[in-house]
Amino acid sequence: MRHHRFGFLACVGIYGILSGGCTPTDRNFGGGGAGGTAGAGGADVSSSSGNAGAGGMGVCAASTADCDNNGSCETNLLGDVDHCGVCNNPCVPPSGATSSCVAGECVSTCPMGMMDCDPNPATGCRDLSTDPENCGACGRNCLGGSCTFGECQPVLVLNTNKVGPSKPSSLAVYNNEIYWGTEGQDIGKSATDGSAPMILESVNGSGGIYGLAVTSQAVYATSGSRISILSHMGGIIWQSVNDTGVNHVAANEFFVVWTATGSNRIRRADALGGNQQDFTNNESGPTSIVLEGTTARWTNSNAGQIRESSVVNGNNASTLYGGFPNANFLVQDGATLYWFGAGMLWRANIGMPEESLFPMNTSIQALAVDGQYIYWVHESFGEVWRASKMPPFEQKLIAKGQAEPIALALGPDALYWANRGDWSIMRWARLP
Repeated sequence: MRHHRFGFLACVGIYGILSGGCTPTDRNFGGGGAGGTAGAGGADVSSSSGNAGAGGMGVCAASTADCDNNGSCETNLLGDVDHCGVCNNPCVPPSGATSSCVAGECVSTCPMGMMDCDPNPATGCRDLSTDPENCGACGRNCLGGSCTFGECQPVLVLNTNKVGPSKPSSLAVYNNEIYWGTEGQDIGKSATDGSAPMILESVNGSGGIYGLAVTSQAVYATSGSRISILSHMGGIIWQSVNDTGVNHVAANEFFVVWTATGSNRIRRADALGGNQQDFTNNESGPTSIVLEGTTARWTNSNAGQIRESSVVNGNNASTLYGGFPNANFLVQDGATLYWFGAGMLWRANIGMPEESLFPMNTSIQALAVDGQYIYWVHESFGEVWRASKMPPFEQKLIAKGQAEPIALALGPDALYWANRGDWSIMRWARLP
């Protein structure tokens, strides 16, 4: 429960002769003090400790007053809800709250499970278990989803079958736009609220678009046999030379890098294409890849390794970590790497020993991290999960009954995922 203090400006003026008593004025957030006024009969008798009695004879003791002007100092200005701090200063609580006068200040109290989330008395107490604008905590907006038992619920952003003929297979969020790739080699985009959906481009290749990245300059998409670089408004800027098993891509303002699983090599090009080359070509089932400046890091699924190399000076790849069969889904958060392998989620600060966090089912299809949490999807279970990044790594089910969730993406204030089974893109409000 939140206790919200409020008060009124002190009354001023000639008491009893002109007004018959103080009247409340504008509400503020300070406490009113006990102040004296003139007594009946015109004598200007005042004191900082209270109001004068009838006829101006005598002064009330500290923190008391004669608020009904009957000659006795019967009012306790420190605890009277009708005369809190000064005479005729009633405590009026926000809607749904109760009020009391404590030490001469009005205090409002919301019922258990409710909270006064702002200083506006008109909004009153909020039910944190059902309020979609204050769900579980003040200020947590569910972004269009409902609030159930203090938890935001997922909300449908877009059915991609209304835009194109193929199921979604990858997802990326950049600024206020969602981008998705499809099994039919289309790339679509919409606003993060699902408005203005469109197909940007269809690309050539030997498979679906399972790798997607977006920077300020371009959109990067894999299609089985090549990487395509697209304008944000559509149109192909550049395409790589054909290869085999091109499935994952990462990009920044200077380079684009990708894994070619079928030919066991890692390739790179300039950010807008050109200067394509291998920087390592003796890998063992390379899969997911990340890019930090001029350094690429990737998983070798067959060898169970996490490897890295400069994208400027090739043939200098080295193994950071090893012993993780089926290593995949590598993500980087600052200087920390997260990945799946050997049925576990792993983490390591680059250059430091790895640590196992908790077991994971092999149906995992995507992994993402933000400042507080780790997120993943289980395609076969139809579930989306979250875990704390700090011990004891508390795990929480975000959504169940999803139709084959296959891809994740983090927006500024929400987590998005694509469901292959029903062609949908969903949104869930992240914790502030």
